Amino acid sequence: MSWQSAMEKVISKFMARRDTEAFREPVNHVALGLVDYLVLVKRPMDLGTVRYKFNKNQYKALHECAADIRLVWANAMLYNQPGSRIHQVAQQFSEEFEAKYSAIAKDDKDKPPSLEEMKDWCDKYFRLTPEQGGRIIMHLEKVSPKSLSKSSDGMEVDVNVDMMSGAVFRGAIKMMEKFLPDFEPKKPKRKYNMTASSDAAEGTPTKKLGTAGGEVATYAAPVSQTILAALATPTVAATTETVASTAAAAAEAPVTMAAVAP
Repeated sequence: MSWQSAMEKVISKFMARRDTEAFREPVNHVALGLVDYLVLVKRPMDLGTVRYKFNKNQYKALHECAADIRLVWANAMLYNQPGSRIHQVAQQFSEEFEAKYSAIAKDDKDKPPSLEEMKDWCDKYFRLTPEQGGRIIMHLEKVSPKSLSKSSDGMEVDVNVDMMSGAVFRGAIKMMEKFLPDFEPKKPKRKYNMTASSDAAEGTPTKKLGTAGGEVATYAAPVSQTILAALATPTVAATTETVASTAAAAAEAPVTMAAVAP
């Protein structure tokens, strides 16, 4: 089930409940004489507005819709004193929604990456060889060009994770893990040659991208393999020469890549 179908059910059920009447329409603070309402509540929100935006496809991701629903409860608890009926009901609805949301979000591939995930992305990216990093940047130019910005001289490219969708970000994590020589997938679908470069399959070209005085481990990395776009802040940079050399290497698929073993 898509997140849209799941959230549509959640919104409909809340709207149909008799005890959500106070949350279905915008608070008429003028008629109610709530002169300080807009002073305390900076972003008014109600379930009716959420449903309208949902039906108009204004939510591009699950977390955007969830944020507005949370705002409905948060505003009610902010303006009404703890212990009041509205505050208590809003808190109850908030807890019910979070329980429903957690079940939906388990399958939400587009939820924003956490800070820990961003740090993990950076760690993996900086362990890639220049050629591997260049391949990711080349792919980003195709699938997420807005995440890239070139320096004035065109020699460096900066990329930022906050310009990526959650799905793209996590897809790139998986692809980088396949590049790294010490990654062991839980359910490998293909076997990688983790021996020294001299043990590579006969007839398969081997490229050493730098040993740095350490052991070199090789593994097959088909160039046709899709690398999804996702990058992290702080920004990382790659020279245009790296990208150009990667483009030349891409013509020789599949290629056996070499990376320094940790």
